[in-house]
Amino acid sequence: MAGVIRLARADAAAYAIAAMRMNARRTRRSVADAVDMSEQQYGRYELGGRTPGVANLIRIADALGYDLALIPREDA
Repeated sequence: MAGVIRLARADAAAYAIAAMRMNARRTRRSVADAVDMSEQQYGRYELGGRTPGVANLIRIADALGYDLALIPREDA
């Protein structure tokens, strides 16, 4: 089972998406197909060219076996 991937800033979404995919041992093509988007669009998310909206981030996380959780920070 993969560990927790913390997304503390929107500009870290690319890292989180790539880490989820690599932990799941999936190809970009297979994830893009699973979430019904082009491989090019998915690749832009993973490479940081675009930041996915919440709906797409949830779809990607779900396809890779992750839940997207909102966790209170200790400093809040």
